[in-house]
Amino acid sequence: MPRRCYKLLLLLAAICLVVIAIFPLVGFGNLFQVGDVFRTDTSTRTRFDSLSSLASNLIELFREAAPVPHIITLSHSVETSKEHQPEELAAALKMDSDDVSKMIEIHRSIVERLPRYSPRLFHGRGIVMVGGGRFLRIALLSIRLLRGAGTDLPIEFWFGDADEYNPLFCSEVDPLNVQCRVLANYLGDGAIGRYQLKAFAILFSRFKEVLYLDADDFPVAPVDDIFDTAKYKSTGAVIWPDYWGATVSPWLFQIIGQPQQFTATCETGQLMWNKQTHFLSLLLACYYNFYGPDYFYPLLSLGAAGEGDKETFLIACQVFNEPYTFIEQGVGTLGYHDNIDFHGTAMRQADPRNVSRYLFIHAHFPKLDGQSLFSSGPMRLSDGNPIPSFWGNSAREMAGYDVELAAFREMGYIECESLLRNEADASVCNRVRERIREIGG
Repeated sequence: MPRRCYKLLLLLAAICLVVIAIFPLVGFGNLFQVGDVFRTDTSTRTRFDSLSSLASNLIELFREAAPVPHIITLSHSVETSKEHQPEELAAALKMDSDDVSKMIEIHRSIVERLPRYSPRLFHGRGIVMVGGGRFLRIALLSIRLLRGAGTDLPIEFWFGDADEYNPLFCSEVDPLNVQCRVLANYLGDGAIGRYQLKAFAILFSRFKEVLYLDADDFPVAPVDDIFDTAKYKSTGAVIWPDYWGATVSPWLFQIIGQPQQFTATCETGQLMWNKQTHFLSLLLACYYNFYGPDYFYPLLSLGAAGEGDKETFLIACQVFNEPYTFIEQGVGTLGYHDNIDFHGTAMRQADPRNVSRYLFIHAHFPKLDGQSLFSSGPMRLSDGNPIPSFWGNSAREMAGYDVELAAFREMGYIECESLLRNEADASVCNRVRERIREIGG
């Protein structure tokens, strides 16, 4: 037998022995499970099984409580406003009285049947993020900025399914104490997507206390002690405001059996949640999001800007009469002036430890993705000159350092050195480096 074939047979035999040795401990299915890291200790395996059982029971319960009608069709979309507009909200949607009566019973049933909190499932404090696709470079930048600012809390990063899972990203963030997880491992493929992912990622994370961050949202200062703030400890949930007033349909308040009220709309690029104290409201928020795109999102927003998951958390707290802190400091805007016009590029949100200062930058428009920002050339004003500052002096003042320069340096690492860089085309890398030089790096 040729020596090369002999070596190949020895290698195959060794692989078979390893598989045979591991199989009794974890099973073949878990060897090929994508995203969730399985260890051989009994407690980890038991927790996964318990979470999988919780997921299965929830999906069955949710499907038994499918809303009626299955799809909400608006008469027209309402405009965003800081003022209450009751006539416009009432006119945007007509519902059949029989459907409303059925939905009141369905909602009452789901509230009564939700499972209770199990302390053995969750422990500790940490950060939860969600993303996939082009948001991975954005998330990597946010994670590196977060770590650079001094935060050491562990992070779980959740993908929707195995198709979104990216081993290069997970290898890149692993040294930063980030664990990759996949929701489809618990809910199955195709059950949810997009805005629906947030509530379920918070639920299935291992942390008892969660700071959720969108992929394009990061704190400019350390937040390891953020769970010790009185605004969080006194209620167990912290919610931040968006720019506008809420545009919730009056029908929604009838369905949930709550008096209609007018509040500011929520901005959940950042969210704090204690699962021990607010488990039921989190499960109810998951129900709202499970049927969000076709039913609850239209009811909660009536087609206004920003439709998605954000109102689901506050409404769920109200249903269970669970307290929450709604940050009273309004959302701020970062941006730059182009001759006469102002261009908003990011939101900034208050620090719950001291609401007189800002802590979070939600860089939502445009996203901090080098491939998108620089694919068509350098960043320029309408007169051809470089944009002097993407976020303006306010970002430097709130951070106490040049956070914009720090962000573009991290973008330079991502586009020029990281595992996510485009090795076939260095043009974006070069343009990011040019941008760093333009702003003083």
